[in-house]
Amino acid sequence: MVFNRASHCAELRLKTMSGYSNLQLVIAMVILALMMSFLLVFFSRLLSEAERIQVQATSMSLRAAVLASHEAWIAKGRPARLVNVYGEGVALQMTDNGWPQSVFRLSSDGSLQQPDNEQAACKDLWQLLLRDGALSASETAAGMYDVQTRPEGCLYQFNDPHGRLDGLAIIEYSMANGHVNFTFR
Repeated sequence: MVFNRASHCAELRLKTMSGYSNLQLVIAMVILALMMSFLLVFFSRLLSEAERIQVQATSMSLRAAVLASHEAWIAKGRPARLVNVYGEGVALQMTDNGWPQSVFRLSSDGSLQQPDNEQAACKDLWQLLLRDGALSASETAAGMYDVQTRPEGCLYQFNDPHGRLDGLAIIEYSMANGHVNFTFR
């Protein structure tokens, strides 16, 4: 048998061009799976941080609205209620120190109706003060935040619909001094 260099080179080219071996394909798939798992963890943390920032932004919007109400209270001569500042037929009951306490609505007979209970008062405050803020009233009414009352004010706990946060995100509003605090527990 005569060794033919040209036929040997052609034979080698055919072997190298025939594709990847099974081992090479498995290694490539393992590398891709590892990359995907790292990306999944990264995006999960990114989404968690985005939700946390959303709650912080909402607390800042609430803080700004509370301060704006306090400024309006001072500008109007420190009345017990700010009437029609937030729209026709709406009165914002203020504390003695000038911080928003509850929302009264004008009924059909011309009288002001107060909220049914303290929890409804906190929810109405939230919806009125944030109507132009981070969340619309429909988003808050849909249950994105649980409303609880405290002796000193209102507590709004973020309902994490996707389970991305590692703890509780809470916004607290104190009617005694107008402080709005965000905590992550």
